Amino acid sequence: MFGMLKLAFSIILWGVIRLSSADASSCGKLTRCIIKRCFSTEKTETALHTMSAVGMFSAMVDQFSFVCIVTKCRDACNACEQCNYALDQLSKVTSGAKTKMVCPKIETCLEQCFLEDALHINSCARKRCNLHCFDDDCPYCIYVAKRIFLRICRENNIPKLPNVKFNGNCMDLFEHVLKEYAAGHRT
Repeated sequence: MFGMLKLAFSIILWGVIRLSSADASSCGKLTRCIIKRCFSTEKTETALHTMSAVGMFSAMVDQFSFVCIVTKCRDACNACEQCNYALDQLSKVTSGAKTKMVCPKIETCLEQCFLEDALHINSCARKRCNLHCFDDDCPYCIYVAKRIFLRICRENNIPKLPNVKFNGNCMDLFEHVLKEYAAGHRT
């Protein structure tokens, strides 16, 4: 009996580990796709070499386009749980269906943007809704944003850039920048 329980537990644990690593791998592919296809290399390079860390983060947020992600990184988005949730909610907003309201501020904002001008929902979302990703409204959104920032940060050693000079690693810098950004964009 004990052997069967141990075997069952091992199988369940193996499945959980596989799912976690599969999601991390899928979300890693999504992160690479977003940076490659949805971010302007020129804007990112300019931000890296001329702005403070908060300015860089703001420039990244300004480039974030869910429409780009959905059109240019759809397969990777579908494979990453956090992005797939956003895709499902956007689909519900545009079809008039009720969302799950896991991210109430973002989802309400998107609904308002869609009702005001469906053809320009992307620019409205960038201007009015993206900031809710960083005010503790949506764990799915912050997960994707963190992955993007950390990848760019690690690839460019942002804490050591002369215009940043941050004493810490990329994760520490993300937490610092997130607080500063959210404080400057309170609604």
